[in-house]
Amino acid sequence: GDASLHVGDTVTVGGVVVGPSSAFSSGSLTSLYLQDSTGGINVFAPFSFPPVDTGELLVVRGVVTEYQNLTEIFVSSSGDLLRVGRAVQPAPRILSLNQGIGESLEGMLIQVEKGVVGREPYLSGQGWTFPVWNGNAVVQVYVYPATGAIPEVQQLHKGDLVKVTGIAGQYGATYQLLLRDTSDLSLLTPSAQEGITLSLRPSVVAFELGERLEMTIQVPGDAEVSVTIHDLAGRRMARVLERAVGPQQLLWDGMTDAGRRAPAGIYLLHARIRLGNGSIRDLYRTFVIGIPR
Repeated sequence: GDASLHVGDTVTVGGVVVGPSSAFSSGSLTSLYLQDSTGGINVFAPFSFPPVDTGELLVVRGVVTEYQNLTEIFVSSSGDLLRVGRAVQPAPRILSLNQGIGESLEGMLIQVEKGVVGREPYLSGQGWTFPVWNGNAVVQVYVYPATGAIPEVQQLHKGDLVKVTGIAGQYGATYQLLLRDTSDLSLLTPSAQEGITLSLRPSVVAFELGERLEMTIQVPGDAEVSVTIHDLAGRRMARVLERAVGPQQLLWDGMTDAGRRAPAGIYLLHARIRLGNGSIRDLYRTFVIGIPR
């Protein structure tokens, strides 16, 4: 992102802690995130400091610097980190559909309300990461070991529907949503323990070669199943199934409701399950329509 116009300036700022030092510090280095009514910023100190929790009010003095394109206030003395009380933590900024993370959000507490995990989480540097599709925008989620959230992240699968909250950070050219603890990650996909599963094959389908998208949906025998296909902007492309009862084995030939073949791209399958007690479960999976070579 763009470098701050204040790089090199000595500043004094106050705000409420939205990213605790327990999640972002390492060894003898202290790192946390501070937010006020104008925005958020990383605070970095090359020394250990007693833990600073979310909701604490701080006044900090330091030099504005850039580290891997992340704007931060570099604090050189513990006397320049002053606790002045507590405040209500700001509500996260909800990303609208198709909105990614940009420079204006850096350092702030943000949230993707309903995102689709784009691939299995994987090890990256000292933490774990995975992409989340927010409509047609990709939000890269990063999890440090100190958050304690890595075991939960490792249980995620491609296509899971999640709500993720965290700090808008940046490393190099990549903006990231940084989890703070386990409560920042909510799995919205139904559990297999309910007897509900959805699988697709292949993950990349070439309809022009005669391939079909195969859907296997396991549900209780009295459950109703509806299936629709959407593009990443949320527009419905095809209604595959409407309120059929019981487990389903389906094939889709790529034809849309308009009678045309869906073009190449990334798509979202939505299976809505109405259980016998009237409750609703929604399952989502992404897949790709490929172009034959």
